[in-house]
Amino acid sequence: MPRQLTNKEWVKGIDYLSAVDSVLACIIKKFPNNKLKFQNNAFKTLTQSIVGQQISIKAAATIWSRLEALLDGKITQQKIIQIKENKLKNIGLSRQKISYIKDLSKSNINDTNWNALSDQEIINEITKIKGVGIWTAQMFLIFHLGRKNVLPLADIGLLNAIEKNYDIPARTNLKSIEKISNNWIPWQTIATWYMWKSIDTVDVEY
Repeated sequence: MPRQLTNKEWVKGIDYLSAVDSVLACIIKKFPNNKLKFQNNAFKTLTQSIVGQQISIKAAATIWSRLEALLDGKITQQKIIQIKENKLKNIGLSRQKISYIKDLSKSNINDTNWNALSDQEIINEITKIKGVGIWTAQMFLIFHLGRKNVLPLADIGLLNAIEKNYDIPARTNLKSIEKISNNWIPWQTIATWYMWKSIDTVDVEY
């Protein structure tokens, strides 16, 4: 089992973030009963991350629900191996994403002791898998492993949220992002989740 953030750590993190960032403090108050939902299945997390690459949260959720329906709610490596590619295409997956998911289904992703590795070691290892880049690896760190200090700067939702909440051109002003996000250390994962939540009522899940 991955060693994920505990409820006690979550509370400690939001207390810290509320104290150092007034913008985040206001956002946190709006969602007192919400928190990041972790996924215990490494294969499922990476598959869902691949589905969500470069599309909106809403579109990703729609395709994922179709995939769950197609596989009777049990998304396993064996089922992905067996399913015909045309059926995956019919639910909205591109040929490229189908190829990535098929390759992933043949990996030993669920048999690796990820807890023994640092964040960077995990990114280095997991990006060796076809179709898994740094963003997808960071989603894995957040949603499967529950690492507390992950900042996915290539995430469009995060950048949009920073632009909206801090009134800065996030995509062209990396120094401003760095100044803001440095205050979130060592709880950047929790800050990222609240940034997502501030612009979309649908919880981000991978």
